[in-house]
Amino acid sequence: MKYSLFFILLTIGATSGQNVFSGVGNFISCATSLPGAVTKCYGALKERLDLADKAENQIGKDKVDRTAFNCCYFAEFSHCLDVETDKKCSSEIGAYISTLSYDAVKTLNSKCDDYSYTSPTCLFIIYLNIIVIVGLILLALAALSCVVSCLCRR
Repeated sequence: MKYSLFFILLTIGATSGQNVFSGVGNFISCATSLPGAVTKCYGALKERLDLADKAENQIGKDKVDRTAFNCCYFAEFSHCLDVETDKKCSSEIGAYISTLSYDAVKTLNSKCDDYSYTSPTCLFIIYLNIIVIVGLILLALAALSCVVSCLCRR
């Protein structure tokens, strides 16, 4: 699945007429590096989607609209591909592959048009775990502060 996604993206790119892989050497070097990037990004996407499935099963499928979550997770996947291909190939190829992958998602689900990686909704969804942890830490600090101030008054 993960490698077939890479080749689907390359096929879409080839049919679009864009040639960001100038020279055979660049293509081969990049193509041999990208399966690792795809594996890394796909692993993160799969984890997110699995967690969303578990949450949906616990809450009930009819009570949850996963459109925003799914679109943001795929936007995160595209961003991951962009960052990883920037490292392994070039920023031009990274941007190209990221655009291809996100365009493929938007083609499959037209509701994803409003959800980019940098949109406030997606940033909230993607970093929700961190937001909750920071909130809990702040809550614990506030409670500790109250306890300390109460003890100091005695």
